[in-house]
Amino acid sequence: MNQLNDNFILSYSDDLIYISSLYNIYQSHPFAAVSAFADGFIFRTAVISTVGNIETILEKWNSRLSATDFTENEFLSLKLFSGGSLERVNGNINSIKKLTKCSSENISTLKSYFAIKNLRNAIIHHDLSQSKINILDSVGFTADIFNSDGLENINKVIEVNKNLTDFINVFYIKKCMVINFLKNMEATFYPITVKQNLNGI
Repeated sequence: MNQLNDNFILSYSDDLIYISSLYNIYQSHPFAAVSAFADGFIFRTAVISTVGNIETILEKWNSRLSATDFTENEFLSLKLFSGGSLERVNGNINSIKKLTKCSSENISTLKSYFAIKNLRNAIIHHDLSQSKINILDSVGFTADIFNSDGLENINKVIEVNKNLTDFINVFYIKKCMVINFLKNMEATFYPITVKQNLNGI
């Protein structure tokens, strides 16, 4: 099962790299035979691969740390990255902000990710509701999943994937480093619990 999850992570990453390269070739080569539907196809595939990539990374980290002293509400759970109404999205962003102490730049990435997540749900479940459109509008994404706006939106999806992957990995790497450091300090010098010192991470 772990090998399967690793393969998914690699495949999502490969798909996004290939999509970016393919689209840049289409845009730069004057004789490339490009279908009228190429933009929409690449855009939709990038959206689906980005959500798959982020969810797989979250599951991988959470399963790795589930045996530690952490409780579930100290993880970046999948529930915090679910789509939904604008109210739910804002609630999730506020929860992630409290948990990670993230910057305004990270919040902008999160908002874009939730738009991508809702767009992915619309593609998979063939339901582009007004609520989802409002979320797309709030971050400047198109609601046209069949044509898209071309390179700008495709590159934006790929950039969100990169930034959010970095954000999640840094959060968990810091958690792991601090866990090890505080456990060593506690055992050596201080009669305090590790968990008392993790709240500010």
